This record gives sequence, structure tokens and C-alpha cells, in this order.
Amino acid sequence: MESILKLSAFEIAALIKNKETTPLEVYDTHVDLIQKYNPILNAAVEFNFEEGRKKAKKYTEELTQLESVPALFGVPFTCKEMLAIKGFKRTGGSVYYKNHISQETATVFQRIDQAGGILLATTNIPEFGFWFETKNQVYGRTSNPYNEKRTSGGSSGGEGALIGLGASPFGLASDIGGSIRIPASFCGVFGHKPSAGIIPLTGHFPLSHEELKNLTPKKYPMTTVGPICRSAKDLLPLVKIIKGPDGIDPKCQSINFNFEKAKPKKIFYCANPLIHGASQASEEVQNNILKAVSYLKEVGYKTEELPHDFFIKAIELWFNELNKMDRVSFVELISPEKKLNLLQELPKMIMGNSVHTLPTFILSIIDNFNQSIQDKDVVIEKLSMQLDDLRNRLSHILNNENVLLFPTQPNPAPLHNHLFTTPFDFIYCGIFNALKNPSTQVPIGMSSNELPIGMQIVGPLYHDHLGINLAEEMEMAFGGWIPPKFKS
Repeated sequence: MESILKLSAFEIAALIKNKETTPLEVYDTHVDLIQKYNPILNAAVEFNFEEGRKKAKKYTEELTQLESVPALFGVPFTCKEMLAIKGFKRTGGSVYYKNHISQETATVFQRIDQAGGILLATTNIPEFGFWFETKNQVYGRTSNPYNEKRTSGGSSGGEGALIGLGASPFGLASDIGGSIRIPASFCGVFGHKPSAGIIPLTGHFPLSHEELKNLTPKKYPMTTVGPICRSAKDLLPLVKIIKGPDGIDPKCQSINFNFEKAKPKKIFYCANPLIHGASQASEEVQNNILKAVSYLKEVGYKTEELPHDFFIKAIELWFNELNKMDRVSFVELISPEKKLNLLQELPKMIMGNSVHTLPTFILSIIDNFNQSIQDKDVVIEKLSMQLDDLRNRLSHILNNENVLLFPTQPNPAPLHNHLFTTPFDFIYCGIFNALKNPSTQVPIGMSSNELPIGMQIVGPLYHDHLGINLAEEMEMAFGGWIPPKFKS
């Protein structure tokens, strides 16, 4: 049954429907792999094996009697810990919420459950999802399935690691600055950040259903929910299942979303973007993107290079989107029970005695600085106009029919803690959260030290299908997910 670990979710669903395997066999096969390697990776944080196995056994018995079954009947999956599941912990990686048990369930989880999916486990995140390496004081650190000395990325790092391992066909994740795409890239799989507003955020940490329902537009976060998968073939049908208003999320729209197999008319690309404050893309990353461009030219696509400095002010523009929100400060958010004095917390941080992680500490300092800027409103207005201008220029280029190829990260997965030396590299993904465009992470090769290399396919707003369809084509051409050698 190990071959099942290399199939897409909907390929597994087809085998179950055709009675070529059973939900119980499929579930147990994935559980075995999690139990074998999770002690090394620390990706899964709360297991559903007992209840999941009961459901898989029930579905197996029902399979002989049912004439038709839901789309994901008997297919196992995982879920980022920041998404609420009634009866499960939703700590957000914060010690202040370490005993919090959800009394509600995220809409996207309900929709996958109703489609027949069976939960394997919830997965690890950084503290408050504030960093693109996964480590917190509740669960510890998650490692990369290709090399346990390297990061799995974040904030959906547990999802990336388990799916990259092959221990879950797909998972539910979220993204505010690359939190789906970065771990998917570092762990060699596919991830899709949808267009803003097409998938409900209901149940995402830290908001309750009622709190989300009553949010004013200025308080609404940049976060989007989407899937991580080991095959691009799962992305579009999963988006179809989880999309659409739920009567709770005030910003989730009923968009006439296109699920056709339409191809983009033209491919723009920028293999080596120049962004103030971010690293330059490595030669290996650039070469793999240019190889993808060459392939697309050969099969008949028109291609055009985008100017290297097109996104040069991306970091300022992303942070400005945060700053213009009507929100509590990071200090209040990470320490809800007592007022946190950053100067007093610094010695604890140095001595390793703080209940907080270094990324949240650094982000709190940056946030305090941003809040104290003179003429803050003038600065926000100026940068907002610059973001609108960038959005208009990108929209004109993509023209509802074209896509952009762009590095997911400037380097493959770095060693643990190395991201502290390049803290703004998240912006390769984050800028598309600020712009609201859909973006699909695609594995396109391996580095010289056998780590996955990823590329984003950025599409026009509400035309998610263009990037996902091209991702499927790239999967066929470049092989897609390559299982880690140590377990394949």
C-alpha cells in the first residue's frame, strides 16, 4: 500500500470509489508514516488517529452499500493548528492559549469533512503564525522532511513537512505573507494562496465566529486560507469545495469563479527580482525558473521578462498594509494577560527564559517603531497610493488572461535559525498578499544539495484557475513533488 502515498487526494478518492482500496487501508498507511517520522520532524501536534480510524472503518463498511459517495470520501488530510476544530486545541503556538480547546469549527474544515475527508492530525505553527520558520514554546520546532537540520518554513510549517514527507495527501493552511507558499516550497509540494475574499476565514486564530462576523473592514486581516497538496491536480477541486460565503465572514464573496482548464495567454517572468531589504535569488533558483520559461517557450507560450525592480518597494508596501489596519499592537496581541515590557523581556529572551519566541519579540519592536512614526497617517496614505499604483500596473500586465512566474523564495530551505539573517525574504510571497492576487507555489527542481526549489505562478485577481492549470502542466513537465530520499 506504500504506492498510495504518492497519489493525489482525488486519485485516492477514485480508488476508494472503485473499491480498489478502502478508507481504512488508506488511513492506516498514512498513520504509519506519521508515527514513523513525526518524532524526527515534529510536524503533527495533536493526533486524531483513534477517532479517524473509527470513521475510516465506518466508511469502509458503508462503501459496499452506497451508490454514490462525496468527492473526498475516505481520503485522509491534515489541518493547520490555527484553524478551529471543535474539541481540538487552537493555541496559535502561544503559551497564553496552550490549554484552549475550540468550541467552534472552521468553515473550511467543515466543508472538507462534509466532502468525506478524514482528519489525521493538526499541525505545528510558529508563535501566532508570525514567522516563516515553525517553532514555538508550546510544541517546539518542526524540521524539513528532506533534511532535518533545515527549516520546513512557516507559518504552515507542520503542513508543509507532513505533506512533503508524503504522510498526508493535502492539508488546510493559511497565508498572510507566504505562510502557505513558503513551507510548500521548502518541502517540495504545491500550495495555493487564493484571491482575497473567495474563501471564508471563519475559525482562524485568534477570532471567534462572532468576532469575525462583527469585524469592520479596517480590522479585517490580510490572511487567506488555502490548500497545500502533494499534487497540483488537487488544488482546483479543493478550492471549489472550500470557496464561497458562509454567512459569517463579512468579506467572503460569491465570485463567479472559473474552473475551466483555460491556459494563460502570455507568461511574464522575473527570475531575479530586486527588492529593497530582501536577498537576491540564488543562481540555482534563477536557473530553474529560466528553465521553466524555456520549456514554456518551446511548447508555444509567449513569454516576456518583467523589469527586475518592478516590486522594489514591496517590503514597505506590505508593512504599510498592516499599519493601516485598525488593530491592537503586536505587544498586546502576543501578551493578552499582562502588559509586556520589551526592555524587561530582552534579558529573559537572551537567557532563554522568555515564554515568547525571538521572531515575535523582533516584530513587536518593529511594530512599536512603526506606531511611533511622526506623521504616520501621511506616510500610510502615501504608501497606500503607491500600492494602488503597483496593483494597477500588475493588473494591466496580467489583463485577466496572463500570469507571472516569480521565485517563491530566493533560496531553498535554509538551516534552522538562518532566516534571522534574512528576515525580509518572506516578501517574495508577501507582496502578493498585499496586492490580493492568487499565487500558486510549484516545485520545479532540486538544488545541488538535494533540496526542493519552488516557483510562484501569480495570476489575475479572481482568475485562480490560470495559475493552477499552469501548475498542473508544470507538474507533468518537471515531475512535481519528489518524495524525500530517506523514506522513498
